[in-house]
Amino acid sequence: MLGISSLIISASVGSFLDRIHSDWIRIPMILFALAGSLLNIAVLIQVRHLRNRPVSKWRQIAPTRRKLRMEYLQLLLSVASLIFIGIEEFLHLRLFHLL
Repeated sequence: MLGISSLIISASVGSFLDRIHSDWIRIPMILFALAGSLLNIAVLIQVRHLRNRPVSKWRQIAPTRRKLRMEYLQLLLSVASLIFIGIEEFLHLRLFHLL
């Protein structure tokens, strides 16, 4: 009985994954991830630019090490997301011959 139920569950999970990997959901999710990563990188660049301006130096408190670490982590995760999007699109193009 356990073997049959495992077979049924694995077959239904496979068909569920095929439905999720279809283009109608895959493409918008990739676009959201791409937009989010690029926006996050742009905001981090703007924050660093504004922080390093000579005009704003007098009124700013130096950022803590924790804050700088968190900004670095955000940057790292955004770049990793862009790399994963590129890998996914490359593999999708190689396997299915379309983006």
